[in-house]
Amino acid sequence: MLLLLFCSAALSSPTRSSIVSVAWHPNSQFLATACADKKCRVYCARGAHDDEIQLGAMEDFVEDSDPDFGDALFEFVSQGWVHDCEWSPNGKQLAFVSHDSSVSVVNFSESSGAGDAQPLVTTIPYKGLPFTTCLFSTEARSRDRGLPLARACSCLT
Repeated sequence: MLLLLFCSAALSSPTRSSIVSVAWHPNSQFLATACADKKCRVYCARGAHDDEIQLGAMEDFVEDSDPDFGDALFEFVSQGWVHDCEWSPNGKQLAFVSHDSSVSVVNFSESSGAGDAQPLVTTIPYKGLPFTTCLFSTEARSRDRGLPLARACSCLT
């Protein structure tokens, strides 16, 4: 018999605009949000009954080694409102697409090299219509590395 439990709790979010899309981390302890305020945020979604948080690749960049449920861990700024976000299958990368026709990939396995410990963010501009969704290919197909894919919208209404 399969028993599924759902625990509803509100995030104390600094977001003052609409959340357009959400993506669960593969270990289910983090939630990424795509927002209309031109930001992609990562929150701690670890339940109260989870034994220990599994930071994985994010360990070098999170200040608090034991964040509470709802804590905003990262905030990435874009030049347009963020349409969608997606975690790589291994959870080491986060991709998001924005209304400015760009694809951004956050690599939690590498540092930005700046004085403050931040993950490496690569933004790729595109001259066509903005992308509306993003996803990663499976790691088996891309030799143990998920590759971000994006789909452009066919028209804007």
